[in-house]
Amino acid sequence: MKKLSIVICAILLLVTGCAKNRNLEKDKIVAINATSYFQQRKDNDFYVLLDSYSKDNMTVEELSLEFDDLIKIYGEPLEYDTDEVVAYRQENTAVVSVPVRFTTGWMDLTYTINSTSSVTGFKITVSDKLDENGYNETQFVYKVDDMEEHAVFTNTNKTEQSPLVIFVHDKDMYDKNSTVGVRKLFRDLAYALADNGIASVRYNRLILENENIEDSIALMKAELKAVYEASLSLEGIDPNRVYVLGYGIGGYLLPNLVDDLPIQGMILSSAPYEKIHYSMYEEEIYEIDCDKTMLEQNKNVRKQEIENSKLLIDSLVNPEDFYQDIFGYSSSFWIELQIYTVAEKLNTFARPIMVTHGSNDYHVVSSSHNVWKHELADIQNVTYKYYKNMDHLLSINNKTSLPSDQLKEGSIASAYISDIVKFVQE
Repeated sequence: MKKLSIVICAILLLVTGCAKNRNLEKDKIVAINATSYFQQRKDNDFYVLLDSYSKDNMTVEELSLEFDDLIKIYGEPLEYDTDEVVAYRQENTAVVSVPVRFTTGWMDLTYTINSTSSVTGFKITVSDKLDENGYNETQFVYKVDDMEEHAVFTNTNKTEQSPLVIFVHDKDMYDKNSTVGVRKLFRDLAYALADNGIASVRYNRLILENENIEDSIALMKAELKAVYEASLSLEGIDPNRVYVLGYGIGGYLLPNLVDDLPIQGMILSSAPYEKIHYSMYEEEIYEIDCDKTMLEQNKNVRKQEIENSKLLIDSLVNPEDFYQDIFGYSSSFWIELQIYTVAEKLNTFARPIMVTHGSNDYHVVSSSHNVWKHELADIQNVTYKYYKNMDHLLSINNKTSLPSDQLKEGSIASAYISDIVKFVQE
């Protein structure tokens, strides 16, 4: 394992050296030579590492520029955990992955090495490692049938039992932190709540590899139930004060996901009320209009494709009519939603509900807040909170947010945190 660590460190030091030491002369950045290292695993596969780093496949300048772009998003790399290196063979290439702590937190940096031992590229994904930041955090496993994933419990430093909030993801969010560019919404929310005496659970959504299993509401419901049941055994929480916070599409679906869970209350945060594929359509059109690099002709083609997707969802009757994903979800998912009405679900929910929106959220237009109020007018147990200048990333933004805002640092609006704390602790 020691040789493995040396090799990985050498690769990483080369890259960070390229990125940090901008003024290094090109001829001083030398190729790394290392002894080949093969280690047999239990499954008789082999770890395959490089003999040398070659400039033929990716130049130092190209590698440096790529890493520079990643640093703009994730910040500078601060440390590497070489004890948790994973390496495996994939067809004619070797894949090496190592956890790296960037300014924004732990990520997995993965290298692909071809048959000539050349670095062909790298990518960054969210790591399961926890940030060492003074918060009391532990990981636990939850299971749905034969599948299992990880959740993170962020506890408070209180000696008495704390209320617990479980977070449910927006669309396109699968990792426990709900990472959006440089932002980690659920992680930041967990820390803010912990500072106010409220524990939380955030979990990695299951990523299905079985094509016969639909990404359906039923699966999402089973997943949340598994997380809830696993959370009840956590030390330091009050099992009679468990709340669920649904963010974005997670908020829209939440009344259906929790209808058989004995939770104390729910928070519907930045959630659309209208048919969600209409909201997704408007969101994607806005993002296209904001893209200054796309040619006008290409914009029009893409807009027509999105229009066709919206119309296709409206016309769906049988899941077998269409097999591909539409707006990231299966045809079965959309057909399930055709008979789903939020108000009907909430009419039978006698416990406290809070609905929150921000005025500068382009993902969910501000008029959605009044739609929620109108549609839930007959329900007495609802608290409404509307935040001037808050965007979809739950931060204060003095203008309607842009897609590029996800590459900017930001903090969760203090008024939003205060209202959640008050709602949960009352």
